[in-house]
Amino acid sequence: MNYFMIKQKIQLNNGGQHYLQLSNSSESKLIELCYSITDLRSILHEAFKDNLLILIDGVKFTFPSESDYFTLPENATTVVIFLGSAQSIKIATCLLLDDGIELNQSYKLSPFETRFLAQNGYPHPVENLIENFSSNLSTDLHTHFAGCVTAIDLIRIGIENNLSYPGNLLQKPH
Repeated sequence: MNYFMIKQKIQLNNGGQHYLQLSNSSESKLIELCYSITDLRSILHEAFKDNLLILIDGVKFTFPSESDYFTLPENATTVVIFLGSAQSIKIATCLLLDDGIELNQSYKLSPFETRFLAQNGYPHPVENLIENFSSNLSTDLHTHFAGCVTAIDLIRIGIENNLSYPGNLLQKPH
């Protein structure tokens, strides 16, 4: 018998730091929770691990507390990945075929949802989630009001550092 190995990466969030690696080989079938080298086992990683629910041919599986992977049953054909138990978010469906893995990626967490999961330990509640919806957000838009410099402070800093600013730019347009 010839040895073969097929791997499929399943992104969990838009940033791509966390993903599932599904492996289908001639020797075993494996699913592993992976993270980028910069993450180094964060609170977010643990929150994903605690909240991922894997349906393998209709039977529920979760990651064991001592490991980031588990072996799928030898005859497994369908893997459906959910996040959360109270309100589950369908992340992906995978078909394990003889010649590959067919992936139907349903959902990736947005930056907001990813942060919420890390901070609270459970996914952000969703209502009426549209199946096959994909968030195309690639940035997290926010402001930091506490870090704002006031106009008076800008003028003071400029004077203290002997900086000049063109006066005509300070005039209000008519």
